[in-house]
Amino acid sequence: MRLMRIGEAFNPEVGFLARTPGYRHHELQFMRVVRNPNWTRVREWNPHFTWRQYYGLDGFYQSGQLHLDFTEVTFNSGGRFGPELNVYHEGLQRPFQIAKNVVLPVGSYDFPTWGLDWQTNPSAPLSMLVRGDVGSFYNGTRRGGTVTVTYRRGASITSSLLVDYNDVRLDQGNFIRSIVGARLGYSFTPRVFIQSLAQFNQQAQVWTANVRFGWLNTAATGLFIVLNDGEQADGFFNWQRPMARSLTFKFTRQFGTGE
Repeated sequence: MRLMRIGEAFNPEVGFLARTPGYRHHELQFMRVVRNPNWTRVREWNPHFTWRQYYGLDGFYQSGQLHLDFTEVTFNSGGRFGPELNVYHEGLQRPFQIAKNVVLPVGSYDFPTWGLDWQTNPSAPLSMLVRGDVGSFYNGTRRGGTVTVTYRRGASITSSLLVDYNDVRLDQGNFIRSIVGARLGYSFTPRVFIQSLAQFNQQAQVWTANVRFGWLNTAATGLFIVLNDGEQADGFFNWQRPMARSLTFKFTRQFGTGE
């Protein structure tokens, strides 16, 4: 169980908040791990549920979620499978533009969504994670899912391809959102690595990339070089014009007093 009250004047200088200060948060979780030595293919069964709510300090019910998953299982092969039900609440105190030319009116919305997760052994050289979601969405429907394919070669190379697709149909209009992303990482040594992430958001027409080089010392200190690039684009390889670019250098070192 978790209870929080964040005042409007709170300034999270050394932390992070998921939303603007000025709300109350309630959360209740239950989880149980069940194992049976007689199971030949199933390593464990993990029934669980989560219930969370966010209220404004004026008492307005901003958002909430009830997550029910009583059939998630992990197999001895390392894979995982789990259908689930999510019931969402979203309260809008002002019109909300969810997509271009699609504006949701003020109101309270409650909508259930069925989800399904399926994952192969993540430690294998080639693995896959598939997630599907279908059901209500505000005053309409949503159908979509995510597919991630990951390739590993020893402890040096890690790469993955992500495709996220959602077909949304609302009373105010329809839209499709898709994201394509690619990750690539190479470790020269356990302390020296380079990682990259590039993705294209079809709805926003934006291509972004992040490349990070790290040379670690101790306790996450050392040298970091980060390159960020954002482009207005019509496709993953079809850039139109630059939006933002930055190159950041960071070096930290820890000094111990010792004896």
